[in-house]
Amino acid sequence: MYYISAQNALINLNDIKLFIAVYRIGNFVGMANNLNIAPSSVSCAIKSLEEALKARLLISQAAIETSLIAV
Repeated sequence: MYYISAQNALINLNDIKLFIAVYRIGNFVGMANNLNIAPSSVSCAIKSLEEALKARLLISQAAIETSLIAV
């Protein structure tokens, strides 16, 4: 695995690749199916990247719909 350093945290380059792929496809499950891995693996990779960057990278459509219903 390859890592880069950012803000005193190591970032796995594979996590960045997964993030880009999820963004292009539009969902975790579709990306996981394309790579024959569990959706939870994709979710963990994105979470790890978000923690390393100290930023939220994706907002799920389900979260948006839930917040609209709650309002």
